[in-house]
Amino acid sequence: MSVKNFLKRFPEFENTEAKLIEMALAESEEEMSSSYWGALFETASYYLAAHKLAISPMGESCRLQTQSEKTIYQLEYERLRKSSFIGAHVI
Repeated sequence: MSVKNFLKRFPEFENTEAKLIEMALAESEEEMSSSYWGALFETASYYLAAHKLAISPMGESCRLQTQSEKTIYQLEYERLRKSSFIGAHVI
């Protein structure tokens, strides 16, 4: 995962320091298991990182208001999580 690819998907974070994006991406990867997420790991990691950035004090300009009081990034992350964790997993 790279800052460059993250910004291609989320250009609204273009004015965010690269170091902050790197930290959010690293946190997202640490909180998730690629063995559970499978092919959705990178996509979900980007959405979780975007959510983390949006709720940070530096991300105020990227926050999008929704009726559920969640960022759009969080809503998509949760949708991906539900679709990824359906059924049993064998480790």
